[in-house]
Amino acid sequence: MNAMANNDAPIPDAGLRTCWNFSGDMCRAAVGGSLDAFLKYARNPTFAQLVDHESWSGQLGNRIPATQTRGALTTTMVTVQTNRGQERKFLWTLQQQRRPPDQGCWLVYECLYRYSVLLSKSVSRMYHTTHRSISIQVRRERDPEDAVVASATCCVMSTRILVQLIPPPDARE
Repeated sequence: MNAMANNDAPIPDAGLRTCWNFSGDMCRAAVGGSLDAFLKYARNPTFAQLVDHESWSGQLGNRIPATQTRGALTTTMVTVQTNRGQERKFLWTLQQQRRPPDQGCWLVYECLYRYSVLLSKSVSRMYHTTHRSISIQVRRERDPEDAVVASATCCVMSTRILVQLIPPPDARE
């Protein structure tokens, strides 16, 4: 994260090159498979918020033990203050590598952009337009009581899309 905050030090795109070097094979494949493709991909409006950001903080999440077929996984929720003064959240998943030459190293498995939206209870449909974006259509209601808070997670460096709807606090009891 520090490297991406100072992306062009000591050379242009040094921070993005560092991010690429610490990405696992699946993550690399999801963003084009080559450093050149990743550098182009990193200019998209969502991922670009990580480049040259002002500050960041992280909150360590769950750790999932290794299995016979994959290394251990861990998540970290990273909050970024963008260079435009906006706060953005990204869920980074790291996977411990099981085979040489990276055996024992933790590499980026995926990075998901997380944002909150206010949705009406009358969501007419939900669909994804590409493997990197989510579109939600909402039928507007006049009654402000007819709204629920939802959290949607949009893919940044993965082929997976997560959408999580969270009920309002009074409905959780």
